[in-house]
Amino acid sequence: MTAILPSATAGQYIKDVFDKLDRDVKVFRLDMLTVEYHDSFFTRGQTRPLFVASRDEWVARFRDLVGPEGHAFRGRPGPGNVIRLWRGTQHAEHKDGLSWTARKSVASDYASQGDAPGQLWRIDSVPMHAILRYDGIGRVLSEFLVDTTGLTIVQEDL
Repeated sequence: MTAILPSATAGQYIKDVFDKLDRDVKVFRLDMLTVEYHDSFFTRGQTRPLFVASRDEWVARFRDLVGPEGHAFRGRPGPGNVIRLWRGTQHAEHKDGLSWTARKSVASDYASQGDAPGQLWRIDSVPMHAILRYDGIGRVLSEFLVDTTGLTIVQEDL
């Protein structure tokens, strides 16, 4: 026999189901945008996503999904906390790109991939609202997509 919920409880249950569905759809859309961003590295033989869309266009697309508060990933520190991130590039003009890592060794590896020595960049205090996406799937290759607008990026020796 099925229990009948009081209308107030049933109404809250339905609201909770739709709220969860809305969160799941946002997560899915964020995942798909992240895939699109990474796939754009290889579109039509290009090697960088900024050839497909500008950095500001990518930031705007992510910001549309995560809002001004940034990506609410699992284990995210509170709003007053900041984290240090690194980025390795082959060219100085790519220092403000979106992809960053919490592991200096990973950034150093990216900086060392080309024929010429690359650059290693560091942001000492990334506020939570600047994080557009955090993908913590891999312990070594976990990635932060960061809106670096207004952040101080420092070059570090390799």
